[in-house]
Amino acid sequence: MDSLRNDMYQWGREISKFSPRIPGTNNIDKVRDLIVEKLRIFGLKTWLEPINFNGVFHQDWEFRIESPEKKIMISSPQNNVGFGTVNAELIDVGRGTNKDYKGKDVKGKIVLINWGKLTDHEGPCGFKKRYPLLASYDLAWTHGAAGMVGYFLDTPGNSLKILEPGINPTGGSNIPGPAEIGEDRQFMLPVLHIGRKDALCVKDLLSKGEVKAQLHINGKRKVSTVWTVVGLLPGLKKETIVIDSHYCSTFDGAICDTVGVVGELELARKFSELPIKKRPKTMLFLFSGSHVWLNCNISSLCFIEKYKDFMPNLVAMLWMDHISAPIYVERKKISRKKFPMRLGLTSDNFIIYILTYFSMLKNRRMPFVLPINRIWTLCEMGPFDNIGVPCMCMQVMSDLMLTTEDTWDKIDPIQLYKDVSVYITLAKALQKIPGRILKFFEYPGRSFFGCGTLFKDTTQPSYPDGKSYEAERAPPLIIGGYKKLRKVK
Repeated sequence: MDSLRNDMYQWGREISKFSPRIPGTNNIDKVRDLIVEKLRIFGLKTWLEPINFNGVFHQDWEFRIESPEKKIMISSPQNNVGFGTVNAELIDVGRGTNKDYKGKDVKGKIVLINWGKLTDHEGPCGFKKRYPLLASYDLAWTHGAAGMVGYFLDTPGNSLKILEPGINPTGGSNIPGPAEIGEDRQFMLPVLHIGRKDALCVKDLLSKGEVKAQLHINGKRKVSTVWTVVGLLPGLKKETIVIDSHYCSTFDGAICDTVGVVGELELARKFSELPIKKRPKTMLFLFSGSHVWLNCNISSLCFIEKYKDFMPNLVAMLWMDHISAPIYVERKKISRKKFPMRLGLTSDNFIIYILTYFSMLKNRRMPFVLPINRIWTLCEMGPFDNIGVPCMCMQVMSDLMLTTEDTWDKIDPIQLYKDVSVYITLAKALQKIPGRILKFFEYPGRSFFGCGTLFKDTTQPSYPDGKSYEAERAPPLIIGGYKKLRKVK
C-alpha cells in the first residue's frame, strides 16, 4: 500500500510541473501525452478524441494603482474575457447590482466589484440562470464601464480564484447576455480578479478620495483543439464501467484537477493487473481536457454522440472530479473543524446509492450528505445520467478549491489514497453485480438541476482554410511561484 500511495503522489508531482493546463496550450498537451503513455504501459488500448473550440488565450496582464500611490497588485484573468488597456478612474460598485450602479457614472471607467462566494455563482447556474459572474460583466458593459476588477470573499489569504462559467465551444455561454458581442459571442470587457486583501486596501484608498488605475490584458482569439484521452481495458463481457476525470486545471491544480487524474490512473493500473477472469466487465477510462475552460460536460456529450452504438453496453459511470483536497495550509495540517467536506452524489439508482455509502464508510470517508444526483447532477456525469447510466461521484470540498493555494504540496498521500480507495472498492463491487440488475434500478431522463443539465449542443467551430492546431504558450496563471513540495514520509 505504501508503494501505491507514494506512486500516486509522485504522479501528482509529475503532472503539477505542467500548470496551468489550459486547452490549446503546450502544458495540457504534455499532460495529455503523459496520461497516454501511462495507460499504454498499463496495457490499455488508447486513443484521442478531438474537440474544437474558439479559444481565448491571455498572454500578459497587469493591474496597477496609479494614484494616489503607485502599486502593482497580483491579478489574473477569468477565462474568456476581453483584451485592452484602460487608464481610468476606479469606481467601487459593491456587488454590482443595478441598485449599486444607481447614481454612479462609470462610463469609460474601471469598476471594482465584490463577486461574493463560490456558492453565489454555482447555485444560480445549477438552476439554469445566467452565471452571476457573467451577469456582472453584462451590467458593467451596459452601464458603459471600460474594464472590471473583481474579488471573492471566500478565498484564503490574498489568493486568487477561477470560476467555471461554462463557455460553449463556438463561443458565448450557456445563457447569452449583452456582454457577448459579435458572431462568436465574444466577451469584450477586460476583466481581472485580484486578492481579497488587495481589494480591501483598494477600498480603503477609495474611501479617502479618487483613485486612478490601469488595467491591461493582451491575448489572442483563435480556433483551437483539446483532446479527450480514451483508454479501453477489455473484460470478459461487453458490459462496461466508465471512469472519468479531467486533466485541465486552474493554477497548479491539486483539486481541479490533479487528484482525479492520479486516482483514475491508479484504477487503470490496479484493474489492468487483475487476470481477466476477475474482470468480467470492460472498463472505459476517459480523461477530459475541456472541463474548466469550456462547458463542463462537452467531453461526455461528444463521446456519447460519436459512440451511440456502444452506449447500451454501459452499466455504470464513476466521475472522479474533486475527489480529494489539500489538508495543509501554511505547512500546517488544518483542524478537524475545517476538514474538507465530502459529498456522495449518485443517480437515482438504489444499488449505486447503497454501494457508494458502503465504499465511503469502508474507507472511513464519512459523507457529509449523500443526495440523489438526479436532483442535482455534476459535470461529465450529466450526459451519462440523462441516457440512463447509473452514476456516482464523491466531491471533497474546501476553501482552497479553484484558488492559487490549491497546490500539490498541500496534499497528504495517506488521505489521497483513502479517497481513491472509495472508487477502487466501488469499482470492484460493480464488477461483480450483473449489469441487468444495475440497469433495472435506473431510469433515463434529464436531471432537474446542476451544471450537468445545462448543455446539449455539441456544435464545434472549424479551422479557417490553411490553419491547423498549434499549441499556445501556457501563461503563468499561478502568481508568486511554487512552494517547495513536501516530502513523502
